[in-house]
Amino acid sequence: MNTYEMMRLGHLLVSMLSLLIFFACSSNKDGDSLDQEMSFDINIAAELARLNLHGYEQLTDFLDGQLLTLPEPYQLHTVLLTRQLFAGELFDLNEAVPIGFVASRASAIYVVFRGTRSISEWIDNVTFPQTRYDAIDDFGKAHLGFHGVYESVQDDLLAAVSELSDSGAFSTLYITGHSLGGAVAVLAAPDLAAQALLTPVMYNFAAPRVGDETFQERYHEAIQTSWRVVNNRDLVPDLPPASVIAVDVFPPETLTYAHVSNVREFTFGRSINSPLDVLSIVLNHDICNYYEAICDQTNAPMACTALAGGVHDCQP
Repeated sequence: MNTYEMMRLGHLLVSMLSLLIFFACSSNKDGDSLDQEMSFDINIAAELARLNLHGYEQLTDFLDGQLLTLPEPYQLHTVLLTRQLFAGELFDLNEAVPIGFVASRASAIYVVFRGTRSISEWIDNVTFPQTRYDAIDDFGKAHLGFHGVYESVQDDLLAAVSELSDSGAFSTLYITGHSLGGAVAVLAAPDLAAQALLTPVMYNFAAPRVGDETFQERYHEAIQTSWRVVNNRDLVPDLPPASVIAVDVFPPETLTYAHVSNVREFTFGRSINSPLDVLSIVLNHDICNYYEAICDQTNAPMACTALAGGVHDCQP
């Protein structure tokens, strides 16, 4: 094992200990369902999960000095770049890195946000600090780190979607992301809705909690079709905890976090019985395994998985 790999493993072990401490205190069941009649479309979920694979591939291509290439008939319109730094991504770049993209197919626009290279890179402070959600007045508070990532791409995202929407060629706007990308997608959706561009349809995967109860309430008012796809054995959707004591202020205050609705649950992988079970922790959160679990629920599982063969090292 080389020095780079040892550093990544050490960082992951420390972060996993923090994850399991918080795991015992929280549950991703809050905000489960506002509208039991809302239809979850497994084929849309599969398509958006597949685009999430390309979101990760985008970073790999960038580090190799290449541009992202989407399969036909998708058309790539805008690459979303951020200078936001993530603990755990051990490469040191002096330029912005891709965090997502805007693409289209037929009459649909797709906004995709990638996650991070390990499941802990966005956990940089055990107090999970909050800040005011600036995009819309009186919209509550959001996680400081997630909010920072969204702010870094906000202008480029709104401009790209506005240009496509104004063309009159599109009638549907899908927003998606995995892990940290799912959190950024939740922050982007109400902002795009407030611009009266197109009505967003949200499907995110393994997303953590994003904001406080006010944010949750306002989000539900703004976004009518929203799904969180969650593996019951994945630790990340249990973070941040529903209640956090902020000890970096005096006097200490209690911060609240609440999941947005609706949730579609899957169960795959192995139960986590030890903080040293790093492999299970990682695999239970991996986007390739989410994609495979979704494909298994489609009418053509083998054809579904074959479409992603080789993308982000996923096996067909």
